Amino acid sequence: MGYFPFFIDIKGKKGLVIGGGRIAEHKISKLLAYEPELTVVARKVSDSIKSIEGINIIEREFVNSDLDGCSFCIAATDDAKFNAYVAGVCRKYHIFINAVDDKDNCDFLFPSVYKAGDLSIGISTQGASPYVAADIKNRIAQELPADIEDITVLKDASATAIYGSRGANGVIIITTKKGKAGKAKVNVTANFTIADARNLHNMLNLEQYAAYANMKANAGEEKYYPQANGEMHYVYGENLDKYKKDPTNPEYYRVLSYKNWQKEAYSSAFSQVYSASVSGGSDAMTYYVSGGFKDIKGIVSNTGIKQGDLRANLTANLSKSVTMALALNGSIKQNDMMTGGNTTGGIAGSLARTVLDTAPYEIPADDPTLQTDMDAKTTVYSWRDDYDDITDDKSFGGSLDLKWNICKYLSYNLRAGGNVNINERARWYGMQLTIGANDQGVLAMANLNKTNYNIENLLNLNIDLAKGIHLGATAGVTYDGHTFLNKNVKGTRFSNFDLRTKGLHLASVKTHEQPTQKDYQLLSYLGRINLSAYDKYLLTASVRADGSSKFKRGNRWSYFPSFSLAWRMEQEEFMKHINWLNQMKIRLGFGVTGNQGINQDGKTGTQNPTSGYGKQPAPCPSCRPLSYRLFRWCRW
Repeated sequence: MGYFPFFIDIKGKKGLVIGGGRIAEHKISKLLAYEPELTVVARKVSDSIKSIEGINIIEREFVNSDLDGCSFCIAATDDAKFNAYVAGVCRKYHIFINAVDDKDNCDFLFPSVYKAGDLSIGISTQGASPYVAADIKNRIAQELPADIEDITVLKDASATAIYGSRGANGVIIITTKKGKAGKAKVNVTANFTIADARNLHNMLNLEQYAAYANMKANAGEEKYYPQANGEMHYVYGENLDKYKKDPTNPEYYRVLSYKNWQKEAYSSAFSQVYSASVSGGSDAMTYYVSGGFKDIKGIVSNTGIKQGDLRANLTANLSKSVTMALALNGSIKQNDMMTGGNTTGGIAGSLARTVLDTAPYEIPADDPTLQTDMDAKTTVYSWRDDYDDITDDKSFGGSLDLKWNICKYLSYNLRAGGNVNINERARWYGMQLTIGANDQGVLAMANLNKTNYNIENLLNLNIDLAKGIHLGATAGVTYDGHTFLNKNVKGTRFSNFDLRTKGLHLASVKTHEQPTQKDYQLLSYLGRINLSAYDKYLLTASVRADGSSKFKRGNRWSYFPSFSLAWRMEQEEFMKHINWLNQMKIRLGFGVTGNQGINQDGKTGTQNPTSGYGKQPAPCPSCRPLSYRLFRWCRW
């Protein structure tokens, strides 16, 4: 059965939960954030469920009529036969059913859910392993900052057009937590997890592999000889004829030991995540300061992420008419990966391919094959002991928002902010790996420096034109600056291999590639009007002009208009008697956005080469350089 991850609006929809215990409570807690109209039916309902606000509780036996008008049902009793009966009734009346711990009687499954504002992430293993789904959810939560308060996604053209080219791929607004007036509040959390590799492939054992390899070999050239005592004799080279004459002589064979390389590569990984915050303040000033540290081990030995971060949000009333909001953040992260070069080039390409493609034993050290076939020498141990892929990432950012309430109707905002990111990646291939052996050690290093800053000047008008008619207007000018510099160097022919990623100075050959620099600026003028009448009829119109330094004079400017009309029908007198209707809005919108996504050299795309280390992306064949003067804004 295939479960497709639909996202369905259940706000205001009737749902029935049958059962009053711990499992029912767990299901209810997941649903409440999405505001359905829930009813709980059970002979006995726990006190903790009774304490939940906003749900209907009926303490008696379930009857079929309880399903009247329901969009979905959850059978969460401890009686599997009864849950199956409820599932049959629901399907008869075309009501979606979830019977706990009974996948065959489920039309939908409960995922592990991470929610922050408009962001909802659902993870499901289709019932195969709820614990794995929960672990993935925890890892997603670990990767997202702990101080996110809300995530809002702007969904239509009119809403995003005011952002011009910056909103070409949509707009996500992330709000971080701020302090509240009052006594200082301290919050400390610690999270510990243990991760294991699950659902490993069912690989051939030593006897199965030997039978397969012997079947492929020419007659008389078989290398594998299973013994009655369970041993597997491995014979190679000139020893083959000698072994056939005297199979008991240990000089002519080697005894193989079975290796499931998946278990050699993967092990239990312990992770720890800590966060702490303090917030508080007075009516004149509030603060929120948070810090965190995470040490997440990978299931592959010697891999993982270490990260420390710090954030501070400060708001202050500088005077009766001037307020300030200051935000600062920084993080330092080290990521020790096990990516390898690629996953398509056999065992020499990456650990993942080595795990799956290597024979289930370690080749004896005196096998002549090791002298002529470098790939045969590559095992899981080679990647574990002689490969490094370490990325050090440093990010710092800050923003300032000053607001001046000039008068009752008019205000001015000055916003300024910027980010700095320094990313250094080093990949080492030692002599145990084919890539390293071919060049007597390979060290590929990349250094990426990115910065961006933004300055906004906004003038805002809010005024009531007449009773029930409100006008809001914004006019502004913004300036964005971006810098990008990427440097790559590759070192080969090492005489000393001990320093690995720290030993570039020991390379006899150093190849410095042409640096990639992409700096540009964007100047914008914008205006927006919001007109509402009686909280029923809404008109929004905006226009934005963007000028990009990426284009030649004459092509630099483009204009992005938008408008929308909305009618809130539930506010009309003829609809106010409809009790089950919370909101009904008809909206018509139109907007134009654009794209300035070209490089300064006139190329619009790149493709990665098949060789994965230390090489610069090659130009995309379908995106050949064109005359710089021909480029202009792309609008849609």
